[in-house]
Amino acid sequence: MKPRPELRLRTLRPLGAALLLALGACSTPLPTEPTGAGLPLAPVEVYEPLRQLGFQRTEEGWLLDLGAQSQFEFGSDSLGSEAMIKLHRIGRALVRLEFAHCRIEGHADEIGSEAFNQQLSERRAHAVARVLLAAGLPPERLQVQGFGKRRPIASNQTDAGRAQNRRVVLIVPAAG
Repeated sequence: MKPRPELRLRTLRPLGAALLLALGACSTPLPTEPTGAGLPLAPVEVYEPLRQLGFQRTEEGWLLDLGAQSQFEFGSDSLGSEAMIKLHRIGRALVRLEFAHCRIEGHADEIGSEAFNQQLSERRAHAVARVLLAAGLPPERLQVQGFGKRRPIASNQTDAGRAQNRRVVLIVPAAG
């Protein structure tokens, strides 16, 4: 004799309701990253590794200015060995965290033509992308852009300011 479907349903309903209540009572919400400027909430454990790598929370998401680690020499897109080691570690962390994508922005100082600086900033961004790819980041997760001399962060009137403007920035958009 086969049990009737309505009999099975009547038996399972109270069990399912009790299970849902028990799960609801046991579950605690995940801690969340405080928001700013309308950023969405996200679990802290997702972003803590980025913070430990030096990323800062911004309106765009999580930003890491590689200027200090990879300040480029005038007219150069070459990374030093220390910068490559740090970038490889960052790349491995991004692989483990499985972010949807990462934007790599290259920048240049104002010395030289617009076209030269545009190409140079793109080459700098691609130099960083190559290290991240070697660390295992899939190419479809990387977006590479060069901004030439259009977005300075310091005065181009001094050597120190120009050195700060020769940089690459990584941006991991906030999940939302």
